[in-house]
Amino acid sequence: MFPQLAGLAIGSVQLRAGTIVVHVASTDAPVVCPGCGTAGRVHGHVDRQLADLPVGGQRVLVRLRFRRLRCATIGCERQTFREPLPGLAGPYG
Repeated sequence: MFPQLAGLAIGSVQLRAGTIVVHVASTDAPVVCPGCGTAGRVHGHVDRQLADLPVGGQRVLVRLRFRRLRCATIGCERQTFREPLPGLAGPYG
């Protein structure tokens, strides 16, 4: 129904001072390096906060955690890269 949400899991939903906070994390599906196509290994995590449209007069925040990966190929131009989340949140969006 929502293909842009494939590969994401909702961890929790909380109500804080009139704001609905939804915690979402990416699943552990393999991610390949955009430079050479080799499978990346987890290097760390990146957190982003996205604002969504209000629901019932309450502000909605989506706290998104996704992986930062390191390419295993020596000499690859892309040493580290972020897990892509197409259709959900573009760079700087």
